[in-house]
Amino acid sequence: YYIILYAPTWRDDGSIYEFPDFNKILETVRAKFNKEPILLLRSHHCQELKNDLSCNFSDVRTYPDMQELLLISDMLISDYSSSIWDFSLLAKPCFLYAPDLKHYEDIRGFYTPIRSWGFDVCQTSEELYDAIRGFVPGIYRENIEKMHRSFNSFENINSTSQLLSKLGIN
Repeated sequence: YYIILYAPTWRDDGSIYEFPDFNKILETVRAKFNKEPILLLRSHHCQELKNDLSCNFSDVRTYPDMQELLLISDMLISDYSSSIWDFSLLAKPCFLYAPDLKHYEDIRGFYTPIRSWGFDVCQTSEELYDAIRGFVPGIYRENIEKMHRSFNSFENINSTSQLLSKLGIN
């Protein structure tokens, strides 16, 4: 199985998510990774899900621990959610599906340009399918590592023990 977590951020302006064609995503992932995909949807608990998604998915909005969902997922599709930063530490495929990019940027803005974050930024469903089809693990890992360096991220497998050592707590 190949677990895909779709977890967009909450729209505090009341706008509604524009979902991609999840059946096409499932088909694309099945072809690319040669595994049976499972779709988990984690919209914000205050955001309504459309009733007509016409695909098989598990609604995990009420699951209490987002970190556990990230750990079990093989791929994350999100937008501007902070979950992308946690997921990036796992170096698993993450794609940004942002059909409302201009609107969101006009309302909220970003600290740094979104296209410098190391993820494919897809504004249309077709761009998302193309990004999944064209995913290359080595190039993706390089982009994520470059982003971590540029953001001065010091996270690594030994971060906690290194911090405790510096604090004299071993």
